[in-house]
Parts: sequence; C-alpha cells; structure tokens
Amino acid sequence: MSYRKIIEAIAVAAAITAVPAFCQEADVPLDEPIRTISAVVDPDAKAAIAGINAFSLDLYRHTLTIDENHLLSPASVSVAVGLAYRGAQGTTATELEQVLHFGKPPREYLRVNGQILGTMTFAGPQRELRTANAVWLQDEMPILPDYEQDLAAFAKAGLQRVDFRGAAEAARLKVNNWVAESTRDKIKELLQPADVTKKTRAILVNAIYWKGGWASAFDKKQTKSEPFKLLDGGQVTAPLMSQRSNFRVMERGGTYTN
Repeated sequence: MSYRKIIEAIAVAAAITAVPAFCQEADVPLDEPIRTISAVVDPDAKAAIAGINAFSLDLYRHTLTIDENHLLSPASVSVAVGLAYRGAQGTTATELEQVLHFGKPPREYLRVNGQILGTMTFAGPQRELRTANAVWLQDEMPILPDYEQDLAAFAKAGLQRVDFRGAAEAARLKVNNWVAESTRDKIKELLQPADVTKKTRAILVNAIYWKGGWASAFDKKQTKSEPFKLLDGGQVTAPLMSQRSNFRVMERGGTYTN
C-alpha cells in the first residue's frame, strides 16, 4: 500500500474521529491560581509521544491546503487508528507502524500508549481535559477476548454493539450521542447520514474535550477594530484583542515560546 493510500485511509479515520472542543470559560473560580499538573511517563511512553509528534507533522504536510483554514487533531487520529493497530498483523501492522510512527508491536504499543492516555484526563483550576475512546462493532461480529481485554485495560475503550446492517441510522445516532456526552455537547453531529451505511462494520472513535481559561485573560474592553494584513498583501478591518504586560519568553532552536 502506498503512503498516499495509507494517508487516505487515515483521513477516513479522522472523519469519524472527534476533533477537540475548545472553550475559554471555566467552571472553577477565575481568581484561583493556575498550577502545573505534572505527568509522569516512562521512556517508552516518551518515545511514543515523539512518534505522535512526528506523525502530526506528516499529517499536517499531507493535508494542508494553501490559503485555507486548517484544523485537525493528530492525537485523535493516532489514538483511534491505534485501536485498530492492536488487532493488525503482517503487512497491515507494518504499514500502520511506519506511517503513524508507533514504534512498537501492536500489543506492546497499546500498553505504552495507555500511559499517554492516562495523562489526557485531568481537572485543575481553570482547565479540564477529558478523552474518551470507543469501538462500535456490528452485532454478532466475533472478536478475540484478549483484544477486548486490552482495549478496556490500556485504552479505557468500551466495546459497543450496534446493528449497522439493519439499522444504520440508529447506530449513527448512538455514536453521535456518545460523542456529545463525552464532549459536554460541544460536538453533537460528528457523523453525518452518509458516513454510516449498512456496509459499515466498525467505527473507532476518540473524543477530546478541552476547557480552559487564559493564564492572562484578555480584557474585552481592549478589543478594537484595526487593520489586518492578508497574505496577498491586501488589508481588512478585524476585531483584534490586545493587552500589555510582562511575559516570560524562552528562546530555543531559533523559535520563541512563552
């Protein structure tokens, strides 16, 4: 299978994978200080994170369209396809490992990735991150017990049985309702009617929900309509946020990070 074909297959997975939901409001008091929430993972998990980062850049390069807005969630694609990778063998497993930079055999990678998923659910002052995984499978389709056990143990993924063959629309609504519940109703219509048919046999879903406040919030009163320069050299008027303060900045590898 060519790299382009694999990317096209991943694009399909992305189409059925929940994109992150972002919101600035927070449920906790805004005057409560933001504290660092540490995540401890072993060297194998750190290598897996590096692999996700490498795949993210590859996916960005292969899907970017010049002069168009571009929003995607490589982590969602990696996690969702990783659920399928756990059951892959032979050439399929090799190609998925190479394209998604998994770096480990299928069963071992899911165990390692479980550490990463464990860091993707937390709540703290002014922020909350939640991730949820699920496999929706055709009724009565056989599945190996150890595969189901690993999904539950390492990916916290529930195995849901639906009847795509006899009730595709009802199955679609069940998936959408699950996604809506997992993202606090931020993503309500993940799958469109054409996405699920009587030929569908499995849907892998990763939903990511993020809700957080700014460390240094913008004052709405400081938002003003000002000139904004376009890529083509033209200019439009747009509402621009602004604030003046002192921020820490770090220079690393020719780039600046605050």
